[in-house]
Amino acid sequence: MLQINYSNSNQNEQLTHDETGPVEFGRSPGMTGARHQILVDDFVSRDQLLIEQFDADTVRVQNVSTKVPVTLADGTLIGPGSELLLNVPVRLTTGHTQIEIQSPSATGSENHGSSLRTISAPVSSVPAAGGFKFDSAPDSGTLVGWFETLINIQKATPGSDAFYEQTARAIVDLIGLDYGLVLIRKGSDWKILSGYAATPDVSLHFSRTILQNVLNEARTFVLDDNSSADAESLTNVESAVASPVFDPTGKEIIGAIYGARQSSMMSASTGIRDLEAQLVQVIASVVGTGLARVQSEAEAARRRVQFEQFVSPVVARELDRDPGLLAGRDREVSVLFADIRNFSRLSERIGAENVCRLVQSIMNRLNACVREFDGTTVCYLGDGLMAMWNAPVDQPNHPLLACRAALAMQKQLPDLNREWGEKLDTELGIGVGVNTGIAMVGNTGSDEKPHYGPLGHHVNLASRVEGATKHLGVPILVTGDVRSKLDSSVETRRICQVRVVGMNTPVSLYELRGDVDDNWRQRRDIYESALAHYEAGEWAQACQSLNPLLAATESTFDLPSLGLMSRSIEHIKSPPVEFDPVWNLSSK
Repeated sequence: MLQINYSNSNQNEQLTHDETGPVEFGRSPGMTGARHQILVDDFVSRDQLLIEQFDADTVRVQNVSTKVPVTLADGTLIGPGSELLLNVPVRLTTGHTQIEIQSPSATGSENHGSSLRTISAPVSSVPAAGGFKFDSAPDSGTLVGWFETLINIQKATPGSDAFYEQTARAIVDLIGLDYGLVLIRKGSDWKILSGYAATPDVSLHFSRTILQNVLNEARTFVLDDNSSADAESLTNVESAVASPVFDPTGKEIIGAIYGARQSSMMSASTGIRDLEAQLVQVIASVVGTGLARVQSEAEAARRRVQFEQFVSPVVARELDRDPGLLAGRDREVSVLFADIRNFSRLSERIGAENVCRLVQSIMNRLNACVREFDGTTVCYLGDGLMAMWNAPVDQPNHPLLACRAALAMQKQLPDLNREWGEKLDTELGIGVGVNTGIAMVGNTGSDEKPHYGPLGHHVNLASRVEGATKHLGVPILVTGDVRSKLDSSVETRRICQVRVVGMNTPVSLYELRGDVDDNWRQRRDIYESALAHYEAGEWAQACQSLNPLLAATESTFDLPSLGLMSRSIEHIKSPPVEFDPVWNLSSK
């Protein structure tokens, strides 16, 4: 006969299986000859498990699913199509459903004349305020002793040997029992992590009867042995108490705090009082809280390492403080895209191994520029990268920070060309586009591999702006939204209005420059005057304005000036019926 409990978010059921043959669990009507239990769990198979009593203490568990594994409490997997013989009691997990199998005799409250009692409602890993009601009021000296002992436990590093030793000792020193144990669950059995006895002649052992009841009901239990007949597990023990230790979720019992008083050492008082049992419960709660803190700190460290793989340390700390930031939120951000020019031709020329080294060298430098100005490198795009400012933490000057990073990237080119000039037989170039606007910022990857970054129109526009640098012959372009948020100390030149591929709304583009002189400013003013004539339909005046710029050039021409001159001449030759001053870019 088997007692089987199964539960998930939709069910909490119990059945007694006293028939021959197996009982089946799954989402669909069962196999012929098998008693079937429907699991309301989308994460289990239609046919998942067959459970059958093998002998008095053993069950056969068959995983009949073709896809979904079954996990034991110790982490052992029963793979699809596999089976195991397991000693009861045993706990299984499949999908989101937990199944406990035990013999009904294990749940009895009496054994060999022993009486079993519980002293409180079910406890969690952290006791609620006022949750313990003592049967008598302790004096002030006793209270001070309790607090000092509990503080000593908390001072020890949770999960360390000292932590468990302090806990076991507290059962003796604080409560006055003859020995104390810290137990951990190992599959369907229990293991002593630490023990402490009042005198050397005390043997350390525990009763599985009381522990099974603790496991079944998640309560603190006291076992008074009136017969002294349980020679295997209660030799010379008059009374024992056990309280559950929960995992950090407060749902799974991972261990127990156990104490006992032996008849041979009894004083005038007999048994274990409720007050003493409640103190064991307090200690168990302290242990559970400490282990929860360890897991929380470990999880925080894991998140920091994970976050720092794709954000700056400052941003990683912010994400660790509030992991909810990974959920999508609307933010005004500045987004930068950078790209290596003529990468395909370079790849063909220098081979795969050198391409990898080249990309790594360039990305290291570009990423350093992003970090230098407190940005977040969102991702690498083969021969380029995307970076972001003003998320998750506020950066009021984020457009300026993005522009400074873009200028710093261009300053890396001389060193890169010295390093790679001989291998490439040409000079490297980098195009950078920057845009500012509202984006949805959060985890754009998966739960297993999070990817913190922005999504939306303004992100796509930033990518298109970077592509426009190739068509317009300008290394760095920023949008009008970026320019409007910069002060006069930042040097820019308005290049034109464009419609980028896939977007109908025109956008103004500005060239961003770093070190400039009065000659550059004068040429900038001439160009912008010519652009204003062009956009007003005054194409002859535009040509006249541009002529000095082109005539004074000896070797390299300013490509935006050439482009503006070409368009002006074309409109003079063939005046359009309806003039549109916006330049349409035909490709990314």
